[in-house]
Amino acid sequence: MIAIASRAKPRVQILRGWDLVNTNTLNQVHPVKAGVTVKSGQVIQRTWNATTNAYEWELGCSAGKQAFIAFQDSTESDVMNANGLTGISLSGDYEIQTGYFAAGIYNVDVLLSYDGTTGNLKVAATGNPVIGRVSKIRGAKQLNNPALQVYENSETAPGNSSVIIFETATGVAPATP
Repeated sequence: MIAIASRAKPRVQILRGWDLVNTNTLNQVHPVKAGVTVKSGQVIQRTWNATTNAYEWELGCSAGKQAFIAFQDSTESDVMNANGLTGISLSGDYEIQTGYFAAGIYNVDVLLSYDGTTGNLKVAATGNPVIGRVSKIRGAKQLNNPALQVYENSETAPGNSSVIIFETATGVAPATP
């Protein structure tokens, strides 16, 4: 019998604008910070580790840092063997699908930011850095307002496979909501 690993959230999908083998794409490979688990589709940032004299990935993104999205899970054997996880810069011109976003209501054209610590995307509030705009939504429709076509995500819902599809901020205006 073959064991199949199940996922609470689907892997990230880059739907437009990214080519893994093109050396001109905005991706980087670094090890993941000790004790941190990163899932494909979470927002990550690179931080300098003075002890190892190298960058490493950690969840979330702090103000003033460049945001990336994790391409693989940090627990995948290829990532662990190579001691490197691929991060895709959110400053490129991409359309990305992820299941990692904070609980809330998302409509098409809603501006997105990131949560500073969990690796989730969130609806951008005034003053938040904007990393993209929702372009499509796939998942369970919010039952209390079906006319608005709004969707929500909740980490507490077991097996929730809702995803949002967003275009990165290249060309998205305004820069802040």
